[in-house]
Amino acid sequence: MKIDVLIPTRERPHLALRTAQSALKTCEEKDRLRIFIGIDCDEPCADEYRKVCAENNIGLLIAPTTGSAPKCIDWMWRQTDGDVLVVGTDDVIFRTQGWDQYLAKQFTRQPYIVISPNDGRKRRKLEQPIVTRKWAELAGCLFPPFHHFCADEWVEKIASKTGLLCYSLDITMEHMHPKYGKAEWDNVYLRKRDEAGHARQMEDKERLIASADDIEQIAARISAAAAKYLEAASA
Repeated sequence: MKIDVLIPTRERPHLALRTAQSALKTCEEKDRLRIFIGIDCDEPCADEYRKVCAENNIGLLIAPTTGSAPKCIDWMWRQTDGDVLVVGTDDVIFRTQGWDQYLAKQFTRQPYIVISPNDGRKRRKLEQPIVTRKWAELAGCLFPPFHHFCADEWVEKIASKTGLLCYSLDITMEHMHPKYGKAEWDNVYLRKRDEAGHARQMEDKERLIASADDIEQIAARISAAAAKYLEAASA
């Protein structure tokens, strides 16, 4: 089972590298792991990212997107071929040794679950969804074209309706966000809090509400596929 770690990032090559190195360090079966850093086509630090990726044997994907992590991620997974897709943003640190073995075990049992790792606060809220390629293909995307907000919530709503949402304390991907006191407020974070960022948040909330019918249809397709998988496995 091949695992792709997707790290969308902007203006923070040092943090993207930290995420990548933590994933590799805590992975037990490194042959099945591929790590990809994704940047927008207008990334001002593109040369630094190229250097970081070349020196650390990390794949670099330059997306035809600008300023939207969900759009970048949804483009990224279509360029890879791993069985499992891990959204590992540049402010995440993988903490659990053998996290890859845990994922392989869970997805072998049921490939249509959505795993919500512990973000360091042990809460029942999805922030870094982990799904299979089969799930994304049935959904039609990993994320819809949100600006930034509500993407995880979209996945969470689908998974909740299928009854296949797994909030897991067995795997920790710690979210090193300044709102939790784990980092400083840099320009990337601050841009999401300004007036334009607030307007984008409102647009994303409206887009999420408008997607209610799509969420129902996607959940129905995934539920049917999950039931069929279990039926075949027990035959």
